[in-house]
Amino acid sequence: MDDSTSLDRGGIQRRAVQGVSWTLIHTVISIPVAFIGTLVVARVLGVVDFGRLAYLTTVMEIVTAVLTAGLGTALVQFGARRHATARYGEVEHLLAISQGFRLVIFAPLLVIAMLLVVDVPTPLMVTAIVFGVLLPGYFGEASSGLAIENKTAADAKIAMLSNLAIQVAVVIAVLMMRQADAVWATRIAAAGLATALALIPLRASYRRAVLRPKLPRRFPPGFWAFAIPTGISLLIAQLVISRTEVVLLEALSTPAAVGIYALAFGVAGNVFAPARAFTGPLIPALSSLSETTDRATMGRAFARTLRASSTVSSLLTAGGIPAIAVLVPVLYGADFASAALPVLVLGCASSIAVASTPVMAFTLARQSARHLLVVNVGALVVNVAAAFLLIPPLGVWGAVLANIAGVLTRLIVLLAGEARALDIRNGAVLRMMVPVVCGIGAAWISWGVAALAPLPAITEAFVCGLVGLAAVFALLRLCRTGIDAHDARVILDGAPRLLVPIARPVIALLTRR
Repeated sequence: MDDSTSLDRGGIQRRAVQGVSWTLIHTVISIPVAFIGTLVVARVLGVVDFGRLAYLTTVMEIVTAVLTAGLGTALVQFGARRHATARYGEVEHLLAISQGFRLVIFAPLLVIAMLLVVDVPTPLMVTAIVFGVLLPGYFGEASSGLAIENKTAADAKIAMLSNLAIQVAVVIAVLMMRQADAVWATRIAAAGLATALALIPLRASYRRAVLRPKLPRRFPPGFWAFAIPTGISLLIAQLVISRTEVVLLEALSTPAAVGIYALAFGVAGNVFAPARAFTGPLIPALSSLSETTDRATMGRAFARTLRASSTVSSLLTAGGIPAIAVLVPVLYGADFASAALPVLVLGCASSIAVASTPVMAFTLARQSARHLLVVNVGALVVNVAAAFLLIPPLGVWGAVLANIAGVLTRLIVLLAGEARALDIRNGAVLRMMVPVVCGIGAAWISWGVAALAPLPAITEAFVCGLVGLAAVFALLRLCRTGIDAHDARVILDGAPRLLVPIARPVIALLTRR
């Protein structure tokens, strides 16, 4: 489709599914790449220094989220609506002033924050500032431009290349310097350099707008009224669902506990990366769709998306979590052996939250920033209260339980709110989540088989994967749940042609009769 043509409902759906498909491909490729990178870094640094790297990375994630969350989301929401109705000049203006805001406001504040809260040697700090802050400050809105155009497939291809380059740079840095601080600076710099790649597939007029920033003025009416509460809400959400417990562990427990929890959280998170692929491409697509369609259509899209994400999450839980958990001591060393069971528990709990991540895309499409803020504040209060109560006596397990409490609080309230807004019964929403329960049950069946029949670690992991997948397919059939025939057609229509022959039999197994 020509860029000069506005997208109809079918075009929006096709681009969304293509974006999800390519993001899934990206994450499937990125999982082993990230796995190998984490493996090398953990083995070279050891438990304590790995915890130091996790602490530095988490602090920077929080600082960046404080300063930048909200602008990008609002830019995509307001820009996608204008792009969908062919108001290209307004999108160009929005990109230019948003880029100017990043350069004039965000970049200096981020530099100051880094100097205040991060304690690393001066050469590493300079590297991180130049390549991780100033450079992305100039190119940063290119990726938002791709989202506005619904070119999330192109964005996923770029992310795939970027991730590979970042992991290679990190591995080289840890092998050469063997210091957590050096690895942190390298990762930030490599990620900053990769932001420029989004300029390549960007529409020419949008590319010029990004490269010619304007003073940040004349934002559309309602832009900041949406951006500010959304930014606060997304920041709080990140504090709830990410590994920010490492900051509290650093203060309330031991350096070794930080390293164990960081590894367990990271390993479980890598397994669920494909399921998270649903959210990014959906946000601009749903924003465009909500501009031109009714609540009934949005309700059908919500049901289809939740069924698909729940089913993907169930497969990853059953086939991936127990298998990788039994391999933790072998892969990462005896010092990390105690992370195995936390990987399983965090993985099973996270599968519920990950399956529902697309729900946030629907909430954002309605521009319901206030509701999202209330949900995330409540979840953060639960998370922090549980952390302060449980980490001192329980250490790593206190952090695990606190994370689960916050994630589940956010999930329940968010699902209930979106079901109410789209006039869907809570019972129907719960039925859409049944595949996740099947996945969790299959994971514990697989773990039990491994415990009852101890084998060499590699063989045990292979058996866990096979048993988990067999169990989840059986449970999905028994419960008559999964995706339906129409969901399957939509997924196959948007999948890359080369993958359709492989995807078709798998999707057939997941399609309920």
